[in-house]
Amino acid sequence: MTDHQYDTGLAVYYATYIASEIPSNLVLRRISPKIWLPALTVMWGIVTMCLGFIKNYAGFMAARAILGITEGGLLPGIVSRFLESNGVFS
Repeated sequence: MTDHQYDTGLAVYYATYIASEIPSNLVLRRISPKIWLPALTVMWGIVTMCLGFIKNYAGFMAARAILGITEGGLLPGIVSRFLESNGVFS
């Protein structure tokens, strides 16, 4: 893998990370956080583990895109639930 290919993988990751934040928070409002956040965590862990088995560039790009989708909803969801539980968003 070249440096340019790795940089492209990072760009795909960040694009899908950003694109999945708002839809994931909308799903979080429909589904209980005690179900959605652990599900995202498990999916994120599985995708991260699968990165170790990547053999080609196409697989790398697909795994990075899926990783961005799963991880994109996790941090904003945790932060928003933390703020709501502490009375910041009432």
